[in-house]
Amino acid sequence: MLTIVIIIAVVFILVAITNYANQTTAISANNRQQFVIDTPISPSSYLQDDKFKYAVFQVNGTKYASITGVILFDIPASFTLPSSVSDIPIKKIGKEAFKGLNLNEIILSNTIEEIGDSAFNSTNLKKINIPFNIKRIGNSAFANCYQLEINEIRVYSTTLIETNAFKSVKIRTLSIDDPSKCFPRAFAYANIQKVHFEKAIYSLPKELFAYAALSSIKLPAGITEIPEKCFYSSKLKKILIPSSVRSVATKAFMQCIDTTPRRLDGQRDLRYNTTTADIKMNITIYCEAGSFAQSYARENGFEARPLSEYTE
Repeated sequence: MLTIVIIIAVVFILVAITNYANQTTAISANNRQQFVIDTPISPSSYLQDDKFKYAVFQVNGTKYASITGVILFDIPASFTLPSSVSDIPIKKIGKEAFKGLNLNEIILSNTIEEIGDSAFNSTNLKKINIPFNIKRIGNSAFANCYQLEINEIRVYSTTLIETNAFKSVKIRTLSIDDPSKCFPRAFAYANIQKVHFEKAIYSLPKELFAYAALSSIKLPAGITEIPEKCFYSSKLKKILIPSSVRSVATKAFMQCIDTTPRRLDGQRDLRYNTTTADIKMNITIYCEAGSFAQSYARENGFEARPLSEYTE
């Protein structure tokens, strides 16, 4: 009997872990396939020119190419990527294709529809154009590009942004048409100056702006919930919450602090394991009088101010 109970408990634990993992990639199971171009498991052929290696895919009789690597000995600081190879359109930057290279500027052709996982991770990129017809920006595609500054990123209903896609990247304006096309942590750790929602929305992915350098945000009318860890440990100082919001997740406005014992000089005492704790962020909530947001602010120790006082 005890053995059966243990087996059942283990099954429940495994299901819970699986469900949690699925939450972070729920869009992957439901929507990702329509964005990912290379549906074949293996390329139909490979090509190479004087600069790049390519994988060629064929879907329903139509061919397209993906840049898979750079073969140049001397990488130019700035160059334009080709739009085709052997008359085959180049639609994708493959996984880790430019990872770690010393690049300053990349000009993408308008044929590019997908930027693969870690495609430009840890490069020295300072400038890149992202075509408006892009369909997918993969996990950590531009992560750790500390010098990269992008004037505007637009998340259309046809665009998929995956986890940590812009980690450590500076984004002047983030315009979001459809946040449901963003993975959890899509803009985590990014340095975002301004967020603009183009349309009425009703929900946001959890952890969307976790750890982001984002000082203020105006949530659009229609949104009903602020999800778990949406702004966790971000630099948020003020937020406008519309009257449509009816719930705020427990850690939406919490930050993680290091509680490890310290030496007299303020450094961690290495005799102890690292410990952390969650505390409330220091933010001001702008809202309507009598709204849920006002009650939430008062009950949780946040400053509440009228909508008329909000400025970006």
